[in-house]
Amino acid sequence: MERGMRELEEEVMMLKSNGALSSEEREEEMKQMEVYRSHSKFMKNKVEQLKEELTHSQSEKEELRQRANELQQEVSAAEA
Repeated sequence: MERGMRELEEEVMMLKSNGALSSEEREEEMKQMEVYRSHSKFMKNKVEQLKEELTHSQSEKEELRQRANELQQEVSAAEA
């Protein structure tokens, strides 16, 4: 995403330096870049949130696995 944003910024700067963009086109390009930045930031935050949730879920899974093993050992001991 960052690479795409940099490419857009470079393209806009090149077009601006060539005078190829009207003021309306410049404004539109800047709006598009801001939307892209905002979306990029949102997605990065979402990825971090999902990583944290995954780590938490994996921890819970391991705790449940350990508890199941403990219960199985208790059942085996009671049967003996």
